[in-house]
Amino acid sequence: MNRRHLLLAIAALPLGANAQTPAYTSGAKRRLGVIYLGERKAIESSPHNAAPLASLGWVEGRNLDHVKRYAEGDAARFDALARELVAEPVDVLLAAGVPCTKAMQRATKTIPICAIVDDPVGNGFARTMARPGGNITGLCEGYAESSEKELELLRAALPGLEHLAIVSAGYDAAYVRGNSQWLIKAAAKAGLKVDVFYVASLKEMNEMIAALPVQKSAIYVRWTAREDVAVMARIASARRIAIVGQEEELVDHGAMMTFRPVIAEDRQLATMLDRLLRGGNPAEIPFELPTRSVFAINPKAAAAIGITLPKDFLVRADKIAA
Repeated sequence: MNRRHLLLAIAALPLGANAQTPAYTSGAKRRLGVIYLGERKAIESSPHNAAPLASLGWVEGRNLDHVKRYAEGDAARFDALARELVAEPVDVLLAAGVPCTKAMQRATKTIPICAIVDDPVGNGFARTMARPGGNITGLCEGYAESSEKELELLRAALPGLEHLAIVSAGYDAAYVRGNSQWLIKAAAKAGLKVDVFYVASLKEMNEMIAALPVQKSAIYVRWTAREDVAVMARIASARRIAIVGQEEELVDHGAMMTFRPVIAEDRQLATMLDRLLRGGNPAEIPFELPTRSVFAINPKAAAAIGITLPKDFLVRADKIAA
């Protein structure tokens, strides 16, 4: 499970009726509707932290009910599931990713939607970041400056870079493309060729890597299990192709470097949901930008493909793989 979907689970799983927190008392019980892309079994078995919402006074069964739907890995089900939630009805909707948010947007123009998305304005969810103007607000996963910074770091490490392959072994290419708009724009601005791939098997992974230009390419992994990243890194290393991405844990599994703008941290997401659950107007609540960034490097992975990382990377890195 990638970070966005794990954080979605944190917000939506039961909070615990015994939480020692003040109760919300201004009205009737509120209902929060959530759609998960992943499988129900995997999401419900994931560890979660109930404290942020509970600390704001929201106790499952007392003043808040979660109404959940699961797409079981099929994004084509989003529209039907969104219509189901709207018909329940619910008071607030929570969406992660552009396709899910678009489905909710099509289903309702009145129910507030808390979205965790890339490029809210460009994707048509807000008129401006400061004043969204509709029924959608939330957390912006990235923005132009952070994506450009990411490409700046990548090109400093790989001066001959010409091709960026954005690859997922978890979700299809359309989903990945829709949720990678800032990265794609930044790469194009930097003069790179960009391709998006979905690899469903080891054979497809090998074929994709074999087709990339040696020493001129980097693979940017998204929504891919750690074990698959490790396999991809071993294959790519033999062709002297770097693996990069967002999640800092990837450098422990063979990635050369990662850069992640930090958004949807427990408290930040809970606070946004709290504002909407208490009747806040999403049209006037600004989308929030990432609060910080995390830069991680793996000098050994770089050395394995003949790259010596710039010396200042050692100073700037928040994490250096052992």
